[in-house]
Amino acid sequence: NAINKIIKKRLGAQYSAHSLRVGFCVLASDQGAEIGAIRKQTGHKTDANVLAYCEQSNSRKNNAVTLLGL
Repeated sequence: NAINKIIKKRLGAQYSAHSLRVGFCVLASDQGAEIGAIRKQTGHKTDANVLAYCEQSNSRKNNAVTLLGL
């Protein structure tokens, strides 16, 4: 709760500790980090939790329109 208050004060009400954690997962996945390494850094209990966030990254990379270069 204290972390959330600091983040909201410095970055704005639309941000939270959770959004930073999700952002880290997505960015790390984009850069090729393994799920286990991401989980170890974030403290998630299971790979499934991390994978749920990383799907956001994968959906952009594996998007058919993106692959067309449009």
